Amino acid sequence: MIVLFLGVGQIGKAILDKVMDMRPDTVIIHNLTENESNKIFDDYHRIFPETKFVTSHGDIFLPDQFSTVADIYESKEIKDALIQYYYSEQTETILQNSSIYSLIKKWKPDLVIDAINTGTVLGNKYHLKFENSFNDIGSTDYESKYKSILLNDFVPKIINFVLSLKLAMEEYGVCRYVKVSTTGLGGMGLNMPYTHGDASQEVLSYALLGKISASGILHQMLWNLSHIPYLNISLVIPATFVGYDHIGNTHINNSNGFIYKINKINKIKIEIGKEFPNSFTEASEPLIFPVIKAGENHVYSLDELITLTSVGQMEAVTKEEVAQAAVDIINGNGKRDILNFLDAGMIKSSYAGRVMVENSIKEIRRVLKNSKTGIATCNLGVTVSKHLYELFFIKEVEKSIVNIINHSAETIYEKIISYITLNEEIVKEPLSLGIPILLECGELIAGTFNVRNYCDRNFTDLATEKSVNKLADVALIDLRKDNIVRWKSIIKNIYEEIENKNIPTDYDRGDIIDDFNIGSVLAFYYSFRNSAPK
Repeated sequence: MIVLFLGVGQIGKAILDKVMDMRPDTVIIHNLTENESNKIFDDYHRIFPETKFVTSHGDIFLPDQFSTVADIYESKEIKDALIQYYYSEQTETILQNSSIYSLIKKWKPDLVIDAINTGTVLGNKYHLKFENSFNDIGSTDYESKYKSILLNDFVPKIINFVLSLKLAMEEYGVCRYVKVSTTGLGGMGLNMPYTHGDASQEVLSYALLGKISASGILHQMLWNLSHIPYLNISLVIPATFVGYDHIGNTHINNSNGFIYKINKINKIKIEIGKEFPNSFTEASEPLIFPVIKAGENHVYSLDELITLTSVGQMEAVTKEEVAQAAVDIINGNGKRDILNFLDAGMIKSSYAGRVMVENSIKEIRRVLKNSKTGIATCNLGVTVSKHLYELFFIKEVEKSIVNIINHSAETIYEKIISYITLNEEIVKEPLSLGIPILLECGELIAGTFNVRNYCDRNFTDLATEKSVNKLADVALIDLRKDNIVRWKSIIKNIYEEIENKNIPTDYDRGDIIDDFNIGSVLAFYYSFRNSAPK
């Protein structure tokens, strides 16, 4: 048996582990980069000497001749060739030039397993289409503008890929194609953008909307392809948090790149009627704390992991369970094939996934030991991070839910001011992430911060009470008394709901009430307010 693997990341490796039990004769490992494929080759070829392993690399959505070209969009000639390729009639000649056709023609696999995260790879560029359109209004460089828009559109790329796959499977006798894909939002609704790092806004970011849309178009194309009687097409979709790579102290990175700890804390004043102030300071030392590395969204802190995987949020499944679903399909059991049963076929959260998360939580806590740092990374979005820090500061000064309920907002505020004055290193953590702390009278404690990063394009640079409050709802750690009153009310409601047993039995009273775990509290709040973070 010859198996072609496309995208051997953490899920791809889990599937490969199980496929090796079938003793394939040849395995072709195809990743985006040569280094990725070589690493997988090094990990496997010595362990399974009876199997021939071959490496391959390149962008599977490009024509074969350009699939390994660096900085492909820098060349005018290549841009023109790509536009001609994607937007011409999809004839056999065009399709035979595709990367997927060329791979299948070269290796003639019996089985193709595709674990590339197509929605992310293609959909994340969706925002460029709109940014180019918006930013180029009034521009006279129409040719460059429209070429960029055309080349960032994922629809012709998906169409080309699926039609090329069809042609290659027909011509070279591929027995089965199994795709491991994504819901786009991990099984959550459009009101929960934080699961993929979006800030809370009225609509999702174009990048995340692109991911959802690209996934949907691909799934619909594959569903139609599967209706050709002689083609075996299957689709596996985990609708939850899937597995992880490792746990440990790591240099934090998020959508802004690697994060460095700021050297200086600034205090700046928001003045109504004047422009929002920005703050910039040097940062040299890496921001490092224990995290779990989990696929496309980089790393999560302990409390982000708890929030994300709590009951009613994304929850969890192991990558081994996803791999088993794919292997079951290969062996003829199609109960997890989404194309056979779209909703029931999705891989839901599992007991094994919950055990995995609990073990991960224990391990992160072991690495953290007595440290109070490592609250958030911003990889669940700035709004979730700011909520976690607000709860963190409240918990640090009051210790228990009962104290929070019984003490006034004024008392809690004064305690927090004293706390942040005495704990500068802890304060530097959110500031390093670009999240300022908002105090009474409009005073900001800030490191590096640019207000435009968290506002839509209609946002005014002039500070008004409305705009300050709107920004505070999304991207500032709001320690003002009014917000403490709001959290007191939320926490009191949670306490009463749990004590009165008006909640599902899946929720752990001790975790929320006795331990006041801020990730669990936040997840409970998100689940029962039935709206996106605000």
